Amino acid sequence: MFYVANPCTVVSVLVPARILDESADSNYELPIVASQNLSLRDPVREFVRAVTAENAPRERLPSYLVEKLLFEMTLSLLLETQGMRKISSSAEQSLHARAMAYIAAYKSDPDLTPSTVASTMNISLRQLQRSFAAHNSSVTDEIRRQRVETAAGLLTDPAYRHLDLGQVAHHAGFGGPAELRRAIAAVHNCTPSQLRAQAANSRYVGSSIHSSDFRSSRVS
Repeated sequence: MFYVANPCTVVSVLVPARILDESADSNYELPIVASQNLSLRDPVREFVRAVTAENAPRERLPSYLVEKLLFEMTLSLLLETQGMRKISSSAEQSLHARAMAYIAAYKSDPDLTPSTVASTMNISLRQLQRSFAAHNSSVTDEIRRQRVETAAGLLTDPAYRHLDLGQVAHHAGFGGPAELRRAIAAVHNCTPSQLRAQAANSRYVGSSIHSSDFRSSRVS
């Protein structure tokens, strides 16, 4: 039991003991206390806040990927807290998890670049790039992918239809509407406006089908 002086939000991340036993040295200690001097603490906190926020856009990463990232982040926190150096998944995997957490937390910052990620993590850009190459990706591609996912979620969610392209670009971390258009075209092969219209049409067709089914059931 613990007490706090002010209201706060507590998020518990449950990791099966077998994963810790298989991935880390046997002398690890729990609980993991994320002190201020841990480089991963703030990115992990922001990532957890982002994926658990009640008003967050429903464009978040797939649940299985969120779970995988949380497991890897927990192992990385354990490594950094205990000063361990033996992790079966390799140092690159730990770096990759830390970088993914940081990108997920700060992707909306238009100044986020591979160099700033590497600098924040206190590693060389080449070391960071090597960790992503081990996952058949690159830091630049991952930043762009997460920004495109964010923008696509805002464009296709009716709750955000009031946002213009400039606002969508801003919230997704793009420099402006032109950069947003290029990124959407590269991934979805259409313009942002077309993507938004396609989502609206899909909702309309789905609504019409349900209404038709209801009328048919009443007639029968």
